[in-house]
Amino acid sequence: MVADPDICVVVPSHDRPRLLGRLLDALAAQRLRRARWEAVVVHDCGPDGTEELLREHPLTAAGVLRHHSLPPGTGTAARMRNVGWRAARGRFVAFTDDDCRPDPGWVGAALAVAAEHPWTIVQGRTEPDAVDPSLPRRGSLRRTMRIAPPTKESETCNMVYPRDLLEALDGFDERFRHAGEDVDLAYRAKAAGAGHLAAPDLVVRHATEYPRLRERLRDTRKSAELAEVVRRHPDYRYAAYHPLGLFAKPIHARLVLAAAGLAAAPRHPAAALLALPYAQLLHAHLRQRPERRLRRAGALSALAAAEVAHAARGSARARSLYL
Repeated sequence: MVADPDICVVVPSHDRPRLLGRLLDALAAQRLRRARWEAVVVHDCGPDGTEELLREHPLTAAGVLRHHSLPPGTGTAARMRNVGWRAARGRFVAFTDDDCRPDPGWVGAALAVAAEHPWTIVQGRTEPDAVDPSLPRRGSLRRTMRIAPPTKESETCNMVYPRDLLEALDGFDERFRHAGEDVDLAYRAKAAGAGHLAAPDLVVRHATEYPRLRERLRDTRKSAELAEVVRRHPDYRYAAYHPLGLFAKPIHARLVLAAAGLAAAPRHPAAALLALPYAQLLHAHLRQRPERRLRRAGALSALAAAEVAHAARGSARARSLYL
């Protein structure tokens, strides 16, 4: 009888077959003996080549990779991760995303650290990946991630959970549609007595992309979920930079201040000075990237305004102000 693997890598995927292929190749290069680990990919892609990629990848032929398909467009990250970990056979579940590439020792190191620290969530380090010339460059703003653990967000691009802890908590709350499910799960885990361990030697590399502005604007929907996180877990307000516990990012606080100042300026001209902190922040960001400054400034401001607008909508819904 073949023994169950010790750890399972769970990956949600949505309409990114090229990046998913890079991830699968990185998993194929893992140094841990394949009998000790498995991977489960859950996707809701249409006819974009994802299904064929998963069926034909060498990890599938080796019996390491399994996948589950949801109807196109019906999956959220929370739902796909739940399907994935519930299909897992190992004692531990390592979560990453389809736009990441784990280093070759990642799975083995994740298993070793998790096994030494039962009833603990383990958070690894995420670094920006080198720009891949095969990925199209459509926009002027870079999108990637740099995460030095431990973080209050407990991002599931590089997290390991004991499977029995996931079972005790019933996994991710699928009422979070766009974001917040990983923060909520980590806070519930810690409330249940779980530890939160930083493991900077567990490294994944997040893709560096330059998407169109409309794609970035679509991503700002995530801001609407954070007020619900704050309502459930009040400590989240003050876990990092939060003036008065009201703002998620420095740029949000300064943008709201600038808007208030400019609105009051026709009657009180001195109020326009309230826009200076926002202008200074914008200048500091663009000074490092001198090309196409006006275009970048407009894009940054549009993104910040969209995030604040979504956050205001989420705050009204959750009855908890968090912008």
